[in-house]
Amino acid sequence: MVISQLPSQRSPIPEPEVVGIDDLPVLFSYPPLHGWTLHSLLSPAAVRCATCDQSSLSVLVATHTASGEILCAACYGVSAVAAAAVQGGWGRPPGAVTVPQLGHGDDD
Repeated sequence: MVISQLPSQRSPIPEPEVVGIDDLPVLFSYPPLHGWTLHSLLSPAAVRCATCDQSSLSVLVATHTASGEILCAACYGVSAVAAAAVQGGWGRPPGAVTVPQLGHGDDD
């Protein structure tokens, strides 16, 4: 029984072919945020990120709404945070209600 393998013994990540989101096993797509749509994949897929140019097996990828380019989850996170900062923060969705949190005040 093999418990762990040295990095040199692990099989390399397969080099992905040029694919679009239509070629990936999408389980669920989240609503677009700042021009990007995040997708949960049914199974790990070999993808190459358009931003960092790294290949990886992933179950979470993002696509640009206009161009369709694929980003890894890490680059999506960085771009979403940067876009939110430029646009003045995440904001609250319409109709959101603020609920007071108990035990977090100065009511000793």
